[in-house]
Amino acid sequence: AQALADGLFFAAEDLAAEGNTSGAAKIYDAVRAVEVLPVHLRAGALRGSMLARGPKGGLPLLLEAFQGADPDFFAVALRTAQEMKGKLKIATGIAELLPALPPERKVPVLQLLGELGRKKAGAALLKEAEVGPVPVRVAAMNSAVRLAYAPVLPLASSLILSEDAELAAAARSGLAYFPGKKGDLALRKLLKSDDAQVRCVAVELAGQGALPAPVDLLMQIAAEDADGAVRLTALKGMKDYVRLPQAQGLLGHLLQPRSPEEGVAAEEGLKLVCEREKTSGTAAVVVTRAVYGDLPSGPQQDVTEPMKQLLASGAGSVDANNANFGDAAPGTPKRLQVDYLVNDVPGSQTVPEGQAFHMPSAEAPAALVDPLCEALAVSEGETRLALIRVLTIAGSAKALDAVLPLASAQDAVLKEAAVRAVCDWPSVEALPTLMEWAKAPADDTVRVLAFRGAVRLLLLGQDAPEGLCARYAELMALVASPEEKKLVLSGLSNVGHACALTLALDQVGDEAVKAEAVLAATAIVGRLGGSPEDIEALDRARTLLPDLSTAPAN
Repeated sequence: AQALADGLFFAAEDLAAEGNTSGAAKIYDAVRAVEVLPVHLRAGALRGSMLARGPKGGLPLLLEAFQGADPDFFAVALRTAQEMKGKLKIATGIAELLPALPPERKVPVLQLLGELGRKKAGAALLKEAEVGPVPVRVAAMNSAVRLAYAPVLPLASSLILSEDAELAAAARSGLAYFPGKKGDLALRKLLKSDDAQVRCVAVELAGQGALPAPVDLLMQIAAEDADGAVRLTALKGMKDYVRLPQAQGLLGHLLQPRSPEEGVAAEEGLKLVCEREKTSGTAAVVVTRAVYGDLPSGPQQDVTEPMKQLLASGAGSVDANNANFGDAAPGTPKRLQVDYLVNDVPGSQTVPEGQAFHMPSAEAPAALVDPLCEALAVSEGETRLALIRVLTIAGSAKALDAVLPLASAQDAVLKEAAVRAVCDWPSVEALPTLMEWAKAPADDTVRVLAFRGAVRLLLLGQDAPEGLCARYAELMALVASPEEKKLVLSGLSNVGHACALTLALDQVGDEAVKAEAVLAATAIVGRLGGSPEDIEALDRARTLLPDLSTAPAN
């Protein structure tokens, strides 16, 4: 049967290609009429017959299939309707049929009308959206929105608070995604409703993207609306949009919140602003000079342009190696020196071959930090604690200078908040303070937090290897438990310097951390070069750990 049907279908297609569509339709009709054939062949023949006849002759067959009992014919009619020419005629015919269809058939047919894209069907869709089973109403509303049929907007507006969750969701989605300006106008009208619940929903939709660039409107609503729930929704709705221009408004809400919840929302908004406004990575750093070779006075070459290109590619760190910069001094341990500006402030890093230049820590700009610091100085209570948390995210040196004195406050709550903020500080400006706090007695809670914070900041790698080793050695002398020693070893494993290997090897005799010490030594060995100091440390490693692979990096 399959082979016979295929042959007949090929013949019908040839006739249709020659312009003999009536002949093609007769063949398809003949196959469709043979009830003993498998249903998929008869459904295929129905499709061919509808396409061959075109919209005028095929529409009756289409409508018949929509009303017929055979689900396979119904399914093929849904697909074929999208293939047929004369979409306007097809959509009009289907729209007229809608009232006669059972609910379970209406839903896919309504979806089809949305896909056909003809507004002529809009009135029928609106009628189905007004009353009836919820799935039918939802499908009708969705298709009307897809057609940009504006008369559905008042209905959608009236249903956003429907007790039926599915219907309310469809209405809200329709308002949010209605194409063109008419949808925006409908939503703006709801923002002015006398009903606070309606306004609240409208504000939520605006925050979700239903209106273009809504942040200024949301800020205005958060400042002016008489209802607390609406104001709170507006503040929360800004989260995807807030930047520096909104910082002052958010700060005002934080300093004078009309409810505790609004204060929290303003704080979260300011934290987002700080994160987004931090001068990050390649946007922050302007490389003024980079040299690679036997520094300071041996063979070397200017690598400023290659360095700029590597940073422009989005790299957060750049390895100092011959692959990146060429071999300016064969057989000699080399160094990479990078001079740069961050917000017009000069900086410099010098790293040995095999190590990496790391981007300076990102920090929020002064235009954001200065007002926050000024507010911190005059605030009290929970507001002051919130500002401490915000400034911690900002992470600038000035922010730290504002928070650090509060770590000595008489108020226990304020003191604890400031101490924890400094211990969580995201940039290396806090490192000297944390190193000092880490010298406190072993049972001091502040010491524990400071110790962990110091290791975390050292992991940023924003110092020469010698400096990092000195810090790690200082911390190793202060450890109060095997866990803290393991923490230091994990940081040491990232430092490719002879002193780091020496520190790791010094811990091999401690059974509590021997495994971690060996792992750290293994990682460090892979980062070393061929300097005399490196070779001396490698010789010691071979003696203590004969099974350790100690081939230096090239």
